[in-house]
Amino acid sequence: MAAVSCVLSEDEIHCPICLEIFTDPVSTSCGHSFCKRCINQHWNKSSILHCPVCKQHFSSRPDLKTNIVMSQMITQFKTTRRKKKVTGLKRQALGVNDVPCDLCSEPRSKAQKSCLLCLASYCQDHLQSHVSNPRLQRHQLVDATQNLDERICLDHNAPIDMFCRKESKLICLQCFAEEHKDHIAVPLKVQRETIKGELKELILKRKQKIQEIQNSVELSQQHANKEIEDAVKVFNALVAKAQQSLQSFKKNTEEIHQKTEKEATKQIQKLKQELIDLEHKETEMEEMSSSQDHLHFVQKFCSIKSNLNDWSKVKVSATYGTLLDAVIKLQNVEFENECRKLYRAHLSRLQKCAVDVTLDGETAHRNLQVSQNMKEVTHTDKEASSVSVFSSLTDKSRFWSSPYVLGKQKFSSGQAYFEVLTLQSALAQLQTATSQETSDLSLVLEKT
Repeated sequence: MAAVSCVLSEDEIHCPICLEIFTDPVSTSCGHSFCKRCINQHWNKSSILHCPVCKQHFSSRPDLKTNIVMSQMITQFKTTRRKKKVTGLKRQALGVNDVPCDLCSEPRSKAQKSCLLCLASYCQDHLQSHVSNPRLQRHQLVDATQNLDERICLDHNAPIDMFCRKESKLICLQCFAEEHKDHIAVPLKVQRETIKGELKELILKRKQKIQEIQNSVELSQQHANKEIEDAVKVFNALVAKAQQSLQSFKKNTEEIHQKTEKEATKQIQKLKQELIDLEHKETEMEEMSSSQDHLHFVQKFCSIKSNLNDWSKVKVSATYGTLLDAVIKLQNVEFENECRKLYRAHLSRLQKCAVDVTLDGETAHRNLQVSQNMKEVTHTDKEASSVSVFSSLTDKSRFWSSPYVLGKQKFSSGQAYFEVLTLQSALAQLQTATSQETSDLSLVLEKT
């Protein structure tokens, strides 16, 4: 039977009527086989009873016998075809990156799990022993992975299952017992959790840094808005001062021009009056033009210039030249006052970051003397008695070549404000204060 099934082709198990694989095969008395349903339907529709294959006539509808041999062959054929289909699917499912089962024969199935103790990969069927056997249940199973040989320690041919934190190296238990016995080593599972924790911490720190930077940007925007607001106020004040200075300059210039115009009008009136007098004398001269009495003419008009002004030195001009003075006044008085206001406001903000700085006498140059309150330092030609020349060989905290001294407080970030008063600045402040007092006294005397 098995031999027959091996040489049986798919065409030989097809029904001659429906041309499909037999379903409930039956045989007629002539020896041909058909699907039971197909032959009955054929005879129901036909008026003549005959075999559809050999055309043999039957006097009456034959009794159909189940073809047992054909039924068994069809069952075996379907089973064989189903196995081939499953095998083909297994071969097709095994991709380039898939891991083959180490226990399957060719074609091998796709492995589902890999055992880190057995160092083998198993498909779903061969994995059942690791699931059902109590001894194998203790083995560590992971998703199917390639290159299991890399999980073996080359020195001891044992599974790598520990991590040396000192050398950041994967090791086996024997490595830990020998070369790494004084090192801190943990199981791979513990190290995995540590790495996950470190990763989360790194992510958290970067999220916090992003939030910090975003907050800095928002704070910077607030400061920028405040700076712009203050700048608008200051520049508006400067523009207002410039406008006031311009209006004052225009007013002064107009006053000078009006004064000049008034003086010119006055001179023109005098000239017009003299012109009228001269024109009147000219008329009189014309009336005497026909007279031949020259003596009388000269006597009458010889003093024509006596009552006239000398206009050769009379000039009407205006001296302006105050634009430069107005600009200098605007710069030195008005703008300087606004700059002082800005300086005071800026200084007030800085003084909020004031720190108390004391000097570190241990760092002072040997020609510098630090006061007992550690607030003052004086340069002298006399070297400090507590500092010897040989100390330079051992004392590395003191300045030896430059006259410097450090403060005890250390600032590496943020803002810190402190003031240093030197002798020159103190004298300058004293001179400024004296000049101011003298100016105030002079102003009082002038008012008195």
